[in-house]
Amino acid sequence: GLEQFSTILRKPHPLQQWASTLPLGPLLASCLPLGLSHIQPLRWIAAMEHAAVVKTSELFASGLQRMLGEAVGKLRASLEAMDAKAKEGSSTGQSKFATFKMSAGRVEDFYKGLQ
Repeated sequence: GLEQFSTILRKPHPLQQWASTLPLGPLLASCLPLGLSHIQPLRWIAAMEHAAVVKTSELFASGLQRMLGEAVGKLRASLEAMDAKAKEGSSTGQSKFATFKMSAGRVEDFYKGLQ
């Protein structure tokens, strides 16, 4: 009902979970102009001119592009390794749900073994 629907809405999408692993805050902080920010850093940022905001945005976009490229590469490698492992497991019969044919002999052999 309504409770189940609310739970689904609160559950983050896999893309949101992956994106949240990117260190965007530290990236942005590294793009901000330092100046005299050690005295009152938030006031320094609040006093930024439009040109400084544009420059910071450009630096951030460049860093994000590099960071995103690396993150996508790592994700791709991880998924390829996961797929290879799954394929390896299925070809060797090590899959979680793999079945195989047992040969246990005849019913008479079973009863002979009990005697």
